[in-house]
Amino acid sequence: MNVQEIIKATRQLPPEEKRQLLLALEADVAEVQVAQSELPVTKDKELEIRERRMKWFKANQVRYGGQYVVMDEDRLLGTAHSYREGRELALSQGVADAFIDYLSKPDEEGEMGGW
Repeated sequence: MNVQEIIKATRQLPPEEKRQLLLALEADVAEVQVAQSELPVTKDKELEIRERRMKWFKANQVRYGGQYVVMDEDRLLGTAHSYREGRELALSQGVADAFIDYLSKPDEEGEMGGW
């Protein structure tokens, strides 16, 4: 089966299955791009990125609190209402290894489950 036949076959899929296919293809492309272009991150570089990210979190907690933030190193890619939505956002921008985390509101108290 060639690419044109695959495209023709996918046009017959329901919208949700097309979306799933798109996400899978984008994830594959992003993984290939990362594998081809990314140099290994050293521990020092990793610590530097983490420190810059934490500074960004503190500086932007009021603005983005209550949302999931999606970051490439310490650069904001966007925000989301859930981790899954954040992952889709990252993949749509070609970032397979994005940092995605919930940023609490300044007055929000964290909870730890069960001891």
